[in-house]
Amino acid sequence: MSGLTVCDISQSIQVVTEVTKTQVVQGYAQVLQQSLGRTSSNSFDLAGLKLYTDLKAIEQSLARCLQQHQDPFLKLWYQTLTDILPNYQNPFVSIAMAQTWLDDIRSSLEVAPLPTKEAQGIGGDEVARQLGHILGGLYTIENLTPEINS
Repeated sequence: MSGLTVCDISQSIQVVTEVTKTQVVQGYAQVLQQSLGRTSSNSFDLAGLKLYTDLKAIEQSLARCLQQHQDPFLKLWYQTLTDILPNYQNPFVSIAMAQTWLDDIRSSLEVAPLPTKEAQGIGGDEVARQLGHILGGLYTIENLTPEINS
């Protein structure tokens, strides 16, 4: 006896396919949960901007996945994102603009070395001048959205 038996391979393929579909749904659930729970410990990073970017990518990925298989969970998540995300498109364009301003401020502060005994650094006046230049440019922008004005 060899211990080998003849089995119906189509039944095995069906089980593997079902497990894979379940894993896909679980994977999307985990990614959605991680995206929605995102926070940032860096005060210069606007976590909401990354959240919106993540959710747009998930929406596009779900669309591709649904072309292969119409799963009810994936379809619900896709439809929910498709319904909700357009409402946030304009505010997130404004938030992206604010993120570039914060990045400019961060760069200005990071370039200024802290003074030491050996080197005085550029000094507080120069840092203030650089920040004043950045903030002055922001002051002249007209028609800011309510998200930026508040």
